Amino acid sequence: MKVSTKILQGTLALLATSQGEKKTVTLRPGQNALTLTTASPVGSVRASLLAAAEEDDIQNCALPAHILTSLAGAATVDVFEIRPGRTATTVSAIAGASNTSLNIIEELDSVLLDPATAPAERTTFSLPLNVLAAAIARVQHAAADPKRNTSLAHTMIQFIITEQGNLITCALDGGRLATVRVGIPDWEGTPVNLLFPQTRALERLLTIAPTATAHVMVANEKILIAAKTDGVATEVVLNTAAVAYPNWQELLKGQGIGKPAIIAGVNLKALRDLFNRAHTICPSLKIGIRIKGKQLAIAAQAETIKHVDAVALDDVKGLEEGADFTMFTSPGSIRDALDAIGAWTDAETVKLGFTEPLKPLIIAVPGYEYSTYIWPMHKEA
Repeated sequence: MKVSTKILQGTLALLATSQGEKKTVTLRPGQNALTLTTASPVGSVRASLLAAAEEDDIQNCALPAHILTSLAGAATVDVFEIRPGRTATTVSAIAGASNTSLNIIEELDSVLLDPATAPAERTTFSLPLNVLAAAIARVQHAAADPKRNTSLAHTMIQFIITEQGNLITCALDGGRLATVRVGIPDWEGTPVNLLFPQTRALERLLTIAPTATAHVMVANEKILIAAKTDGVATEVVLNTAAVAYPNWQELLKGQGIGKPAIIAGVNLKALRDLFNRAHTICPSLKIGIRIKGKQLAIAAQAETIKHVDAVALDDVKGLEEGADFTMFTSPGSIRDALDAIGAWTDAETVKLGFTEPLKPLIIAVPGYEYSTYIWPMHKEA
């Protein structure tokens, strides 16, 4: 079975996002195609690659994913080949003059959502893959790291499809909240409200199919995302979780987070530099933010170091002349939000919204249905 090395490298990188503890990739040869599958509690990935088959070809088998990935990644030839090994329990991975024997291991139990056998009650829609990936990636920074000792719900991403045909993604770790809203064209379907663990699968899929359309099906409490491009057809399945997720919309309403009392524009790069500089000079878990006139000043203190810095604001509204506004919050949450925004937008400015010192700071990007809320810490005496 011969496949394009470049396509195989990208596909294995995508499959790595769903490796389980056994870290295996299942190979299923077919007519002019090679299907690779991995599965884990987070989700499953299946990719069908165009391939040149031979008469005496490999049979269905499972291989160590990390070794196959390393071999494909190191290959400098255009074609990667997988042949039957010298024994029934091995296969040979060949790249040019390189020939590596791999032991076949126990096959994974991979359960994927099959569009052909999906139940009648399902939600389907299509979006550009880059739009769908962005809707997930832009909120992911606000979900807690699963390795932290935190609530399982706070490590999840919420996936909502409204009756009006809007896709809303949300992540909330208790100290910060990020939301994105995207319209679904030609919407006809059933509303959905699901949770799934953090995933980088769609970002990897974008590197394989940057201009593809994502065909999404939600059924059996799974989210299937299928994309096709030249040489490869890929399906990513996100396993959902049944845990109690905070009602963040009611939370914002209950705290009276509507239109901020103070709104100011600020250069995104300058603001990122301000907080990154503060972290480098004076790492601190708490930082003071003060707005006076057309300036945002910050102050951080750690042991014997005290750091004060400032950045200019544009178009400040809601702050009376001579007045100021002060709040204390986590600089790490702000840095994460600004870094995430800087990664997906070419916008030069962001909008900052302040309501009260003990209510969240709002960061928004003009032209996007995107908001991040950073909860404050208790005000210092």
